[in-house]
Parts: sequence; C-alpha cells; structure tokens
Amino acid sequence: YNHIFYLADKDFAMVINLLTDENAVVRKKAFDIAVDFFKIYTSEEILKTVEKAKNLAKQTDPNIVAEGLFLMMALILSHPYENESWTEELLIILLKKYKTIKIVKDDFREFAEKYWDTHKGHANLNNISLSPDTYYELREISSSHSYFV
Repeated sequence: YNHIFYLADKDFAMVINLLTDENAVVRKKAFDIAVDFFKIYTSEEILKTVEKAKNLAKQTDPNIVAEGLFLMMALILSHPYENESWTEELLIILLKKYKTIKIVKDDFREFAEKYWDTHKGHANLNNISLSPDTYYELREISSSHSYFV
C-alpha cells in the first residue's frame, strides 16, 4: 500500500476527479491511489462507494459516467483474489458502458488483464462465481489474439 497516507475527504475527492484527467499518467496514478485507498475502506464504506459509482454511471455527462466507471474498476481491483457480492453487478455495468467513453475504453483492457491476474478462475476465495456470460466476455477482452496460424 505504497500510496496510503492520511487523506482528508476533500483530498480524496481530488484524487477521484483526477481519474478522468486528460493525461494518461495522471489518470493511472490517481487510479492506483484509489485502488490502494479502497483496500482500507470498511465494508460499509465500500458499499456506499459501490452505490455512488453506480449512480455516477447512470448520468448523462460522459465525464461523470467515466468517473463512476473508473471507481468501479478501482473497487474491483481493491479486492484481489475475491469476487464480492457486488463484483459481478459492477462488471456487467462496465462491460455495457466501457466502449462509450474514450478514456475508459483506452484503459479497460488493462483493467481486464489486471482482473485476471488477481482473479484466476470462476470461483475465488469466498466462493462467489461470475456467471458464464460475464466470465467469457471479460476473458475475451483481456486475452491477446494471435492472427498467426
């Protein structure tokens, strides 16, 4: 948790706003900080943030939607080796919306690859499985295709 230090609410709000920065390096650093920060959240704080991310993803402003989608990705990656009760719901939203916003689309494949690095199969430590449709759609995005026979 190399990014963890005390952040006041307004400081973390600034980190969340940087998730949609035009500069990819700034976005990546903000994303890494958000992932680390969510690792120390309580279950209640996580559930509140899940709801916030879902509400942001329903908005019409693409920057607000992008913020919600990046929050979802950070929440999922903050729980390695586990699928939480909310994981699949967020993955389904991400799979439906990631192509609609360029900055999210640009970073989504990397997210999918990181997900598979830390969530190796259908079932995880807490035995919550992804549905086959979600599993295979996400797997397809993260796998490299070879055009050589």
